[in-house]
Amino acid sequence: MKNFKVEILRLRYPLRKSERMGRTVEGYVAQHYRKKGYSVLSSRKTDIWNGRREIDYGTFFRGYPDFITVEKSFIEEDLERWKRHLNENKNDKIKTNVWINEKQLTKKELKEKINERLKMISGTIDDPSVQKEINEKYKDIYEKLRVSHRNQVKQLTKISLDNGKPDLFVFNKREIFFCEVKSHNDSWSRNQAEWFIKNNNFPYVLLFIV
Repeated sequence: MKNFKVEILRLRYPLRKSERMGRTVEGYVAQHYRKKGYSVLSSRKTDIWNGRREIDYGTFFRGYPDFITVEKSFIEEDLERWKRHLNENKNDKIKTNVWINEKQLTKKELKEKINERLKMISGTIDDPSVQKEINEKYKDIYEKLRVSHRNQVKQLTKISLDNGKPDLFVFNKREIFFCEVKSHNDSWSRNQAEWFIKNNNFPYVLLFIV
């Protein structure tokens, strides 16, 4: 099949989520590619306000030259999810299931994060230095992509961001491809197959981790 490859990668990572300290399997794969000199962007929206300093590839493709925007709906999603965790136990010292920057938060720490989010919604937090830092970083990455793959940049702004979009976008000077990561207990879904069919003008790697 044109532009479609199945690959197997031997990669050591903790099989239990509780042992990954908030990291995803895709995060381990992204680290693998970066060590090989690739630039890697994730499909997941990343919380830039907690030190991650990363953005998703949908924002990257559509956001040039100013990539960073704070979406109210995204902040509200965090708030609803975090509030549910607070109701699980009344002891502030109990660890929650929320991980930020590979740290499992206590209820007290989670309450502080919720207050930060509420201030962001009300417009009282405005940190232009963070936005400037991220925008400069991703402008540099964008320029590398534009120089190496000029003919495909415009097409990338039109890709579907529907359900089934791949986990990662990976590129270097020689190649670009989307990568869907499958761990030991995962399989390729119908939505993911349909996404590839709609966007099959771009190389796609179905990567199984063993």
